[in-house]
Formats: sequence, structure tokens, C-alpha cells
Amino acid sequence: MEGQRAEDVLDAALAASHRCDHCGYRAAYKSKLTSHMRKHTGEKHGEKDFMCGECGYRVAYKSHLIRHMRRHTGWKPFKCNQCDYSAAQKWAFDCHMAKHKGEKSYMCGECGYRTEYSFIASVL
Repeated sequence: MEGQRAEDVLDAALAASHRCDHCGYRAAYKSKLTSHMRKHTGEKHGEKDFMCGECGYRVAYKSHLIRHMRRHTGWKPFKCNQCDYSAAQKWAFDCHMAKHKGEKSYMCGECGYRTEYSFIASVL
């Protein structure tokens, strides 16, 4: 596990969670399996059936439209209980919380240097 990001390890562990009955394809997330299943059903990938009433932006999934609408409303449902930070996206909130915890999830495979940022540069 050394040198791997925590997210990569989690993705690998979850990969067995969602399996295609037709071909054995494995996905970490149900949404990825749903996208894959379109190959078997003939449904066109990426049909954008959901449209934003504010700007006309179109997406394939209702959940993506809901997430997009936060740009217009300014709604930030993810609130930090340790400071006044709030985020519209869970991933941004999770990154923020890692800073409070002092987590350093990313590691240089060459020298072992750890940081909280995904892009790292180390001097060997």
C-alpha cells in the first residue's frame, strides 16, 4: 500500500461491489456500472436529458443537475464544524477536513515525502 493514495486503495477494495452479470466487468461505484450497462442495453451513452432552467446546461444525470444548480443558488450544504468554511461539493469539503486532521494522503513514490496536496514535487 506504500506509495498509493487512500482513494486508490478504497477504489480497489470497492471494485468487487458492483459486477456486471453479462460480462463480469467490475466497478467501484454503482453509477459506473450503470454507465457500463448501456453497452449491453444499446442505450446511448451520454444522453443529456436534464437541463438547467437558469443557463441551459445539460447533463445526463439528475444528480449532476442538482449539483450544478448549487452554482446558481450558492447553496453549500457541507459545513465545517471547526471553522466557517462551507462547500458545495463533498470532495472539496473532505479535502478541507483533512487539513484540520493534519492528514497527508499523498506520498511521493521516490522518497516517501507525504503531503495533503495531490500534486507533489520533492527534491531527492
